[in-house]
Amino acid sequence: ISDTIVQRVFESKGIQLTSKQANEVKTALLASKGHSFHLDLDVSGPDQSVTITDDDVRNASDTFACELQEFIEPLIIESIRKIGPEILESSRKDVKEAIAESHETSEQVRAGLRKQWAPALDRLAALVGISREALETLLQDQQATVISESRNDSEESGGDDTGDEPGLWDAIIAIHARACRTAAEIVTLLSSGYVDGALARWRSLHELTVVAMFLVQQRGDIAERYLRHEAVQRSRQAREYQRWHVQLGFSAVPEAEMKEVQADYDEVIADYGDEFRHDYGWAAHELRKKKPTFRDLEDSIDLSHWRPYYKSACDVIHASPASLFVAPKNGVEGTLYIIADAFNEGLAYPVIFTARSLLLVTSCLVAVDPTMDNLVTCEVMRLIGEELEEVAHEIEEQVAKESQLSSANNRAE
Repeated sequence: ISDTIVQRVFESKGIQLTSKQANEVKTALLASKGHSFHLDLDVSGPDQSVTITDDDVRNASDTFACELQEFIEPLIIESIRKIGPEILESSRKDVKEAIAESHETSEQVRAGLRKQWAPALDRLAALVGISREALETLLQDQQATVISESRNDSEESGGDDTGDEPGLWDAIIAIHARACRTAAEIVTLLSSGYVDGALARWRSLHELTVVAMFLVQQRGDIAERYLRHEAVQRSRQAREYQRWHVQLGFSAVPEAEMKEVQADYDEVIADYGDEFRHDYGWAAHELRKKKPTFRDLEDSIDLSHWRPYYKSACDVIHASPASLFVAPKNGVEGTLYIIADAFNEGLAYPVIFTARSLLLVTSCLVAVDPTMDNLVTCEVMRLIGEELEEVAHEIEEQVAKESQLSSANNRAE
C-alpha cells in the first residue's frame, strides 16, 4: 500500500514510477528521516529535484483510499449477499432457542409486574369495560328509538344529527369508541411493562378527549366541520403518496380517485374558507384564528395544565434525546440507563392519565345523552378513578423501595 501511495505522489508531479522504483523511493524516504537525498532512477526526462510535503502524502493517501474503496465495496457486497443466506440457515436453530429464552425471561418479568401492579391495572381495565359498556348501551337504546320512531312516523328519524348540531352524535360516538380501544391498548402495554408505549397511546387518548370536549362545549355545526375535515386530510395524504409512490415501490393512486379526492377538498374549502386547509382549520371559526393549533384547543377547554405531560408523551413518540435514557430506582445514583425491554417502574402516571382521560371522554358521551344511567356511570368511574390513583401511587412507592433494596443487596454482594 505504501508503495502505491509513493507512486501516486510522483504521479501528481508528472513522474511515472514502476513498483520497484516506488519501493526504492520509500526505502530512501524512511532512511533519510526527513532530510533531502539523491536517488538515481531510470525515468524519462532530465534530472529533477522533487520536494515531497505532508500534503502530498495526505492527498495521495486519500486518492488511493478512494480507489481502494471503489474496488473493495462491490466485493464486500457480493460476499455479504453470498454469506447471508448461509448464516441464516445455519442459525435458525439458535434463533429459535434465543427467542424462546427471551420469551421466557420477558414472561417472568411481566408475571412479576402483573403481580405488583394488579390492583391498579385491574381498576383501569374495569374503567375501560364500564366506558365501553356505556357506549354499547347508548347505541342499543338509540337503535331501539330509531325503530320505534320509524314505526310511528316514517318521515321522522331517530338520530341526534338534525337541527342545530349536525354531526355531533356521530362524532362523539366515533371518538368515544376509539378512545375505548386506545385505553384497552394502554392496559395491554402497561401489563407488559412497556411504559413508553403506554404514554404514546395516552397521547392519542388525550387528543381524542380534547377534541370531544371541544365539540361538546362549542356545539353548533362544529362537529360537522370536524367530520368534513377528513377531506383535507385525505387530499394531503393522497398528494404526498402520489409524490413518492415510485420510490416506495407501489402503484400510483388512480386518476379517477385523485379527481374525487380533489373535488371533495375543493368543496369543503369553498364551504368553509381557505383557513380550513390547516391541521385544525375546522376549529378556526370558534377559536377566531386562521391557523389554530392543538394547544389552542386545550386552552379553550381549560386543559392547558396537561401540557407538560402531553409534551413528555410527545418525547417518547419522536426521536427526542429526552426519551433515550432512564434513571431506574435500582440503578446507580446519578447514572442513566438504556432500557431495551419490559420495565416495572413508572406505571403510575400513565395509569392515572388514562383513567382521567377516559372519564372525561365518557362525560362527553353523557353530554349527548344525559340519562340517569349515564350520569351514574360517570360517578362510578370517578370513584374507581380516585381509588386507582391512590393505589397506583402506593404501588409505585413500594416498587421503588424494593428496587433500591435489591440494588443495595447486589452492590453488597
